Amino acid sequence: MNEFFMDFIGDFKVVRVSRNVDCTAKSLVKHVNKRKGVEKINFEEAKNITKGYSKEIELFVSRYKPDLIDLSYEDLINRTEFTVRELASFLDIPCTEQRLTLAADFVIDKEEIESRRSEFNAERKNIFRQLKAKLF
Repeated sequence: MNEFFMDFIGDFKVVRVSRNVDCTAKSLVKHVNKRKGVEKINFEEAKNITKGYSKEIELFVSRYKPDLIDLSYEDLINRTEFTVRELASFLDIPCTEQRLTLAADFVIDKEEIESRRSEFNAERKNIFRQLKAKLF
Protein backbone atom coordinates (compact mmCIF):
# COMPACT_ATOMS: atom_id res chain seq x y z
CA MET A 1 0.00 0.00 0.00
CA ASN A 2 1.47 3.35 -1.06
CA GLU A 3 1.00 5.71 1.88
CA PHE A 4 2.84 8.73 0.50
CA PHE A 5 -0.37 10.45 -0.52
CA MET A 6 -1.96 10.06 2.92
CA ASP A 7 0.06 13.02 4.26
CA PHE A 8 -1.69 15.27 1.74
CA ILE A 9 -5.24 14.11 2.36
CA GLY A 10 -7.19 15.67 5.19
CA ASP A 11 -10.44 14.19 6.38
CA PHE A 12 -11.87 11.68 3.95
CA LYS A 13 -14.69 9.19 3.72
CA VAL A 14 -14.50 5.62 2.54
CA VAL A 15 -17.29 3.69 0.88
CA ARG A 16 -16.72 -0.04 1.15
CA VAL A 17 -18.96 -2.21 -0.99
CA SER A 18 -18.86 -5.84 0.10
CA ARG A 19 -19.92 -8.83 -1.92
CA ASN A 20 -19.98 -12.56 -1.32
CA VAL A 21 -16.46 -13.92 -2.00
CA ASP A 22 -17.65 -16.74 -4.25
CA CYS A 23 -19.83 -14.40 -6.33
CA THR A 24 -16.97 -11.92 -6.65
CA ALA A 25 -14.55 -14.65 -7.71
CA LYS A 26 -17.01 -16.00 -10.26
CA SER A 27 -17.47 -12.52 -11.72
CA LEU A 28 -13.71 -11.95 -11.77
CA VAL A 29 -13.14 -15.19 -13.70
CA LYS A 30 -15.85 -14.24 -16.20
CA HIS A 31 -14.51 -10.74 -16.83
CA VAL A 32 -10.81 -11.58 -16.86
CA ASN A 33 -11.16 -14.65 -19.05
CA LYS A 34 -13.16 -12.88 -21.74
CA ARG A 35 -10.38 -10.32 -22.31
CA LYS A 36 -7.90 -10.95 -25.09
CA GLY A 37 -4.20 -10.89 -24.30
CA VAL A 38 -4.75 -11.49 -20.58
CA GLU A 39 -3.69 -14.64 -18.80
CA LYS A 40 -6.71 -16.75 -17.86
CA ILE A 41 -7.49 -17.41 -14.21
CA ASN A 42 -9.46 -20.14 -12.49
CA PHE A 43 -12.01 -19.87 -9.70
CA GLU A 44 -9.56 -20.61 -6.84
CA GLU A 45 -7.08 -18.01 -8.13
CA ALA A 46 -9.88 -15.47 -8.38
CA LYS A 47 -11.01 -16.32 -4.87
CA ASN A 48 -7.48 -15.78 -3.53
CA ILE A 49 -7.22 -12.44 -5.35
CA THR A 50 -10.56 -11.40 -3.89
CA LYS A 51 -9.56 -12.38 -0.36
CA GLY A 52 -6.20 -10.59 -0.72
CA TYR A 53 -7.89 -7.43 -1.91
CA SER A 54 -10.31 -7.57 1.03
CA LYS A 55 -7.39 -7.94 3.46
CA GLU A 56 -5.69 -4.87 1.95
CA ILE A 57 -8.88 -2.87 2.45
CA GLU A 58 -9.12 -4.06 6.06
CA LEU A 59 -5.52 -3.03 6.70
CA PHE A 60 -6.18 0.41 5.24
CA VAL A 61 -9.33 0.88 7.32
CA SER A 62 -7.69 -0.32 10.54
CA ARG A 63 -4.66 1.90 10.02
CA TYR A 64 -6.33 5.15 8.96
CA LYS A 65 -9.72 4.74 10.66
CA PRO A 66 -11.59 6.79 8.07
CA ASP A 67 -15.21 7.82 8.26
CA LEU A 68 -16.60 4.62 6.75
CA ILE A 69 -19.83 3.25 5.37
CA ASP A 70 -20.26 -0.41 4.52
CA LEU A 71 -22.64 -1.19 1.70
CA SER A 72 -23.70 -4.52 0.32
CA TYR A 73 -23.27 -5.13 -3.40
CA GLU A 74 -26.48 -7.15 -3.36
CA ASP A 75 -28.34 -4.20 -1.77
CA LEU A 76 -26.87 -1.87 -4.36
CA ILE A 77 -28.26 -4.08 -7.11
CA ASN A 78 -31.57 -5.12 -5.50
CA ARG A 79 -32.36 -2.02 -3.41
CA THR A 80 -30.65 0.66 -5.45
CA GLU A 81 -32.79 3.60 -4.37
CA PHE A 82 -32.50 2.80 -0.65
CA THR A 83 -28.75 2.23 -0.90
CA VAL A 84 -28.14 5.39 -2.93
CA ARG A 85 -30.13 7.42 -0.40
CA GLU A 86 -28.04 5.91 2.40
CA LEU A 87 -24.84 6.73 0.52
CA ALA A 88 -25.95 10.30 -0.23
CA SER A 89 -26.74 10.84 3.43
CA PHE A 90 -23.29 9.54 4.44
CA LEU A 91 -21.62 11.84 1.90
CA ASP A 92 -23.80 14.80 2.93
CA ILE A 93 -25.06 15.38 -0.60
CA PRO A 94 -28.65 15.82 -1.76
CA CYS A 95 -30.30 12.73 -3.18
CA THR A 96 -32.25 14.06 -6.15
CA GLU A 97 -34.37 12.12 -8.60
CA GLN A 98 -31.73 12.75 -11.24
CA ARG A 99 -29.01 11.23 -9.04
CA LEU A 100 -31.21 8.21 -8.35
CA THR A 101 -31.70 7.72 -12.06
CA LEU A 102 -27.99 8.11 -12.75
CA ALA A 103 -27.23 5.58 -10.01
CA ALA A 104 -29.74 3.12 -11.46
CA ASP A 105 -28.17 3.59 -14.88
CA PHE A 106 -24.72 2.93 -13.44
CA VAL A 107 -25.73 -0.05 -11.31
CA ILE A 108 -28.30 -1.83 -13.43
CA ASP A 109 -27.44 -3.35 -16.79
CA LYS A 110 -28.67 -1.09 -19.60
CA GLU A 111 -30.86 -3.84 -21.08
CA GLU A 112 -32.47 -4.41 -17.69
CA ILE A 113 -33.12 -0.68 -17.38
CA GLU A 114 -34.91 -0.77 -20.73
CA SER A 115 -37.03 -3.70 -19.53
CA ARG A 116 -37.81 -1.93 -16.22
CA ARG A 117 -38.58 1.50 -17.70
CA SER A 118 -42.23 1.17 -16.77
CA GLU A 119 -41.19 1.19 -13.10
CA PHE A 120 -39.87 4.74 -13.38
CA ASN A 121 -42.21 7.65 -12.83
CA ALA A 122 -42.71 10.28 -15.56
CA GLU A 123 -39.92 12.54 -14.30
CA ARG A 124 -37.46 9.67 -14.18
CA LYS A 125 -38.47 8.59 -17.69
CA ASN A 126 -37.73 12.08 -18.97
CA ILE A 127 -34.30 12.12 -17.29
CA PHE A 128 -33.60 8.63 -18.65
CA ARG A 129 -34.45 9.81 -22.19
CA GLN A 130 -32.10 12.78 -21.82
CA LEU A 131 -29.28 10.56 -20.55
CA LYS A 132 -29.86 8.02 -23.30
CA ALA A 133 -29.75 10.77 -25.93
CA LYS A 134 -26.40 11.97 -24.58
CA LEU A 135 -24.97 8.45 -24.39
CA PHE A 136 -26.07 7.16 -27.78
